[in-house]
Amino acid sequence: MSLNDEQLKAAGIDPKTYKPSGIAVHPITGEWYILNSAGKRLLITNRQAKIIYSELLDPKQFRQPEGICFAPSGDLFIASEGDGKKGYILKFEYRK
Repeated sequence: MSLNDEQLKAAGIDPKTYKPSGIAVHPITGEWYILNSAGKRLLITNRQAKIIYSELLDPKQFRQPEGICFAPSGDLFIASEGDGKKGYILKFEYRK
């Protein structure tokens, strides 16, 4: 899957800084969740790589988001590290 510069710019992302650090497929919706650690952003795309949602991640909550995965229930987990501190995992419960 590849996103072009126009798609990234429309989502508020500088294509030069777009360096995905993690990707996972939602087990219920089939949407692709892409972490961009350098830009602290979460993108959600459909299967055709059309961006359907873009969220700037709070750098205080996400020091360096690197890993992403889902539980079968649809709960989202994002792993973060950085700043010489211990890593941690945040859980976000799935809501329809």
